[in-house]
Amino acid sequence: MKKRILSALLICLALVVLLGTVTVSAIVPYTSYTYNVFGFMAQSPHAYVPLTIVDSTTISFSVTDEGDASDNAKLLYGDGATFTGLDSPKDVFVDDLNNLYIANTGKNQVVVLDEGYNLRLVISTFTNQFGVPDALSSPSGIFVTDNEIFVADTDNSRIVVFDKLGNFVHIVPQPESEVLPEGTVYRPVAVSVDHAGRIYVVASSVNYGVISLNRDGSFNGFIGPQKVTYNAWEYFMRMFKTAEQLEASEKQVSTEFNNLTIDAEGFLYVTTNSIDEGQMGFAVKGNDKSGDYAPVKKLNPSGTDVMKREGFWPPSGEVDFQNFASAEFTVSGPSSIVDVALGPNNTWSIIDQKRSRVFTYDSNGNLLHVLVIQVARSVILLTSLLSTIKAQICFSLTDRITISRFTSVPSMAIFLLRLFRTARIKTTIRLLNTISLFFSATITMIPLT
Repeated sequence: MKKRILSALLICLALVVLLGTVTVSAIVPYTSYTYNVFGFMAQSPHAYVPLTIVDSTTISFSVTDEGDASDNAKLLYGDGATFTGLDSPKDVFVDDLNNLYIANTGKNQVVVLDEGYNLRLVISTFTNQFGVPDALSSPSGIFVTDNEIFVADTDNSRIVVFDKLGNFVHIVPQPESEVLPEGTVYRPVAVSVDHAGRIYVVASSVNYGVISLNRDGSFNGFIGPQKVTYNAWEYFMRMFKTAEQLEASEKQVSTEFNNLTIDAEGFLYVTTNSIDEGQMGFAVKGNDKSGDYAPVKKLNPSGTDVMKREGFWPPSGEVDFQNFASAEFTVSGPSSIVDVALGPNNTWSIIDQKRSRVFTYDSNGNLLHVLVIQVARSVILLTSLLSTIKAQICFSLTDRITISRFTSVPSMAIFLLRLFRTARIKTTIRLLNTISLFFSATITMIPLT
């Protein structure tokens, strides 16, 4: 009798969860999937649901008389002269107080919003350490500590440090000329800082790895240089070249990183999208877990890749992709990874900018879910990704920031399955599977390319 009551309760709970999933899927503009051990796409519950969209209009409204920004923000920015809109934001960051920092690259600004996404601060011009008026130019990366804001001031070839009120603190200059190869233009695009105050920089024109600097700009070293890549034809031709021919031929250089973040233990997560597509495609299709051609790595302080790749497929983004474009699939080749973000419970996510998809993995490299960001079947250009401490995720687009919250549906489904297996209620499991298949059939999936 108790077993029947438990079965009935579990069925009711399962129906509530599944019906809730259907309700969410009816309003969520995203679709989600994962891959099984055979490399086939498998539908998955929605991992995130939309929370809000932050754009130029909502930010500007916040400093009007009807808006919810502070009186000080309304006084400073209410005339609309300082903040004139979002333009190609390249990075986002959320601090412990849930303030949202946006690298408003196209406007040469850093825009800071409060927890309610009201305008709080705009950093653009300042007086530097020499008492000279100065300004940011195409800032592309932001990292925030407990007390300071670090900005990758890309076109000015430096890192600029401000306090939390936007006051200028310090400039971390580019490394000494003998550190970088002759002719290199130092253009920092991403920055992170560890607990010891060491600064880690990714520069778009530097292919020796992540640059480690002290606060005064002194050089510590390069961390984790990428493997030199050759395509299949280059490998074949090098087999027949003499030593002199190899010396005279064009030298291959390491691929450069394009973004990074750092976890609480000081491990760096770095990404690249400059690996040869053929080599990366072979690595994915061949289930290569070595990381030699991986677009994302986890580096320890010595620069060794310690990322676990224990899933069905290597954590490199898309698994089932076409190697050539066609009339049906205009996007081909492996993923183009441009950013990485750390999430709750040791999860981490990467952006495939080529297809506008977010791939989320656990600490062992198992693919949890793929989030597809598409509107009217056209690809949106994702430029940055952030998982916040409130289990939300931010997508930086060309003119706005989309913020979505994590849903507990996948976790609840896993909990129910474990509970069913423990109780050994086979009839209930079969019924749940039937219901799940029925409702899954109502989810419209976007074809993979």
